Amino acid sequence: MIDRNERLQSRKPSWEDQRGNAHLLAWGELGQWLVVDSEARELLRAFEEKNTTGDSLRSFAQSTGKNLDAVIAEASPVIEHLKSRKIIVPELDALPPIAEPRRIANITWNVTNRCNLNCPGATMPPATGKISPQQHWSIGSLPEKMYSIATRR
Repeated sequence: MIDRNERLQSRKPSWEDQRGNAHLLAWGELGQWLVVDSEARELLRAFEEKNTTGDSLRSFAQSTGKNLDAVIAEASPVIEHLKSRKIIVPELDALPPIAEPRRIANITWNVTNRCNLNCPGATMPPATGKISPQQHWSIGSLPEKMYSIATRR
């Protein structure tokens, strides 16, 4: 069970995108991301202010029209999970800033049979029916090409 007197605050996401009821939230400095529904997004917003956990949950219960005891029961495991991921933390002013350099952790390249070779990562000329050995790019150069694409401004 959570301590209602504990002062917790949610970190604001460094990036957010909403599509319908789904919110993609990313915390670049933490290397964390979540896809949540609108209700979970409101729960995170309730923790953006400097309040006790009890005050934040009371505010969330009022905004959703739910019973406070039901909110506490539902939100407790969610809050514990968010605390373990350092998305909800003790007051942010008391924490030192995260000073990790930004770096690319993962790259996913989806290649399909319908590739038209027009994306920035394509290095072969448009297909003419035959591909010569000179038109193939080596897999060894892939990380450098991806880095140059990812770091363009």
